[in-house]
Amino acid sequence: MFCAGVCMSLELKTILNEIAAEEYELRKKEFEEGLDRYIALLLRIAKEEKLDITILFQGSERLDLNKNEQDLKVLERADLVEGKTKYTHRNTYRRYMLTAKGAGLVEKLSKKS
Repeated sequence: MFCAGVCMSLELKTILNEIAAEEYELRKKEFEEGLDRYIALLLRIAKEEKLDITILFQGSERLDLNKNEQDLKVLERADLVEGKTKYTHRNTYRRYMLTAKGAGLVEKLSKKS
């Protein structure tokens, strides 16, 4: 009985590892396809010094995340931009600014151009 449980557990682990490897390859491809978008966002933030994205507009939550928002989350996770939630009397938005690491990368990208 013990062997059956261990064997099933190993089989499940193998299956899940295969799925994780497939998921990794898909995400890696998505990141590679998004490089131009990431660079454009970094350069835009550097030029404008900040980028504001509306989260709530007059009390109604936005359910759709556009590509810019998804890309900004990736850049924030990579510590290239920092996002802070800001509030007005009607709206909630996120302000993104370059981190020191992001500014250094933008400087390198600018030199290559």
